[in-house]
This record gives sequence, C-alpha cells and structure tokens, in this order.
Amino acid sequence: CVHKSEVCDGIVHCDDGEDELLCDTGPCDPNCKCVAHAAHCIGIQNISTLHQDKESGLKYLQVHHGLITLSNKAFHKFSNLLFIDISKNFLTAICHKIEEGHTFERQTHTKSLDLSSNVLMDLLYDCFAGLISLKELLLGDNYIDTIVKGSFIPLKKLETLILSRNKIKVLKNSVFMGLERLSFLFLDGNNIKELEAKAFLGLDLSFLGTRNYKVCCVYSTESVICPAEWHWMSTCDDMLSNEGMRVVI
Repeated sequence: CVHKSEVCDGIVHCDDGEDELLCDTGPCDPNCKCVAHAAHCIGIQNISTLHQDKESGLKYLQVHHGLITLSNKAFHKFSNLLFIDISKNFLTAICHKIEEGHTFERQTHTKSLDLSSNVLMDLLYDCFAGLISLKELLLGDNYIDTIVKGSFIPLKKLETLILSRNKIKVLKNSVFMGLERLSFLFLDGNNIKELEAKAFLGLDLSFLGTRNYKVCCVYSTESVICPAEWHWMSTCDDMLSNEGMRVVI
C-alpha cells in the first residue's frame, strides 16, 4: 500500500500495519544466506541456535546438508514460518513423547514442510501437532516403515502428502485419520505387502500415486486417478471378492 522506501522504516503507514510486519528478522547466521524474510543454511547442526534469544521474523527457512537433531524446542523462535525445508539432512527423528512437547507446536502458520531425503524411520501419534495450517507435507526418500494411527491427526488442511520411496510394508485401518482435505497421496516406491480394508477410511482423494494396482483396488473409487498398471489376470472385483485378499495384498 506504500512505496518500498516506506516499508520497514519504523513508521506505520498502512492501516493494518502491514508495512512494518516482520521487519526485524534478526542477524544472519554465518552458515546461512539471508534475503529479506528467507534464510538458506548449509551444514548447521542446531536450528535453535539461529537468531539466539529473540523471536525470528523469518517466513522461509531452508536447511540442507547438516547433522541436525530436532528437539521439542527447535522451532520455538520461528512461529512466523510459512515454509520449512529441512530436507537432505541426516535427520533421524521428528517426534517426541507427548509429555515432552512437540517439535512444531508453534508453527501454526506454516503451509509447507519438506522432510524428504533424510533417515526418518517412524511416525508416531500426534507427531505433527501445531501444524494446523499445513497444506503440503513431503516425506519422500526416507526409511519410514511404521506409521502409527493418529500420526496425521492435526493436519486438517493438508492437501498433498508425499510418502514415496520409503520402507512402508503395512498400512493399518484408519492410518490416514484426520486428513479430510487430502487430495494427493503418493505411495509409490514402497513395497506394501499388507493393506487393511479400511486403511483409506475418510479420504476423498483426487490422485493416488502407486504402481501397485491392488492398492488402487482397496481405495476403490471411480473419482480417483491411480496410474498403476492393472494386472491382466485379475480385476478389482475378483480380488475384493476374496475375504483374505481384502486384508492382505
């Protein structure tokens, strides 16, 4: 609403104060490159040491190639973040015991979270608490083999979930509980051996990414695009008519 010279000049010019919002993003860490409200960091080990002792105004944070660990307080100074990219690290865990607090509990405005290309193994109950505005969650290229029912409960606005190229072998009933707005689900690159009949309960997908046609059968709705190749010897009706096959694929 004003000339750029009047933005962040210490004087409120806009009626809603937008010209002075998030002006003080704090000093830039030596391992980061900072432009306006964005920081790109290489090789850091502790996110919580960025912008020490003050609330950060960063909106975009990208951290790559670091030996980072995420404590339950790691992002407490970053409540303004809209985009978080902590892919391509050696991150082994993002979940903590409920009584210890949650890693992302203050990220109520975050729209996109990229955790791909790490070494994550398990997703635990209420793991993403706080991310109530999240629309995109990238978890591809990890080592996830266990997804506990309730892992995604807080993500009421999530539209895209990428779980490609993990180690998932089993999907239990209602494992995607809480994802009422999910449209795009990617499961390709997993060797899914057991899929319970109600694993996709509550989902209304537009796209299901998988190369396993039996996974498409279990989701079983005409409205979804599922690019898997269909088995020439079988149909979904044939498979689902077998009680045992509805549970184990």
